[in-house]
Amino acid sequence: MLLNELEEQCQALAEALGHAKNRIAVAEEIMSGQSGQLIVQNMGKEALNCTLFQKEQPKANDRAAMFPKGFGCHVTDPEWIQQKRALEDETRQKEVDKEQRKARKANKKARKVELEERWRAVCVAHEKAVASLVEEDEEEKDGGGSDEPSDSDDE
Repeated sequence: MLLNELEEQCQALAEALGHAKNRIAVAEEIMSGQSGQLIVQNMGKEALNCTLFQKEQPKANDRAAMFPKGFGCHVTDPEWIQQKRALEDETRQKEVDKEQRKARKANKKARKVELEERWRAVCVAHEKAVASLVEEDEEEKDGGGSDEPSDSDDE
């Protein structure tokens, strides 16, 4: 009797251990999901903070750079002239960069159109080849049955 009771108790403990392992596995999966959710929420928060920070910061314009703190200055001052030339050079460089980007985009678009045309030509050639093969196959099936001599003895 004692042995049966010990076996039953051992069986119950093994079953309880199995349930506990399942619960631990489920809890780990839940925590993993929650960690992923926190990461995604943090990414969204950082993006929002970045956007808010950009909205709070005023855009630096050329006029503000030329007249620091809103004070006037002599336009004949060598520093002012140098700063103005630097701003003009920067503006010209931005325009050149913009034109280069526009040209690159146009080249990329032309290349894409060319590749699409070539792809369409390949597809049309493939469709024609498939259609001719299907036609030949059908002709062989239709013609193959009538060309073969029959095995009947009708002589």
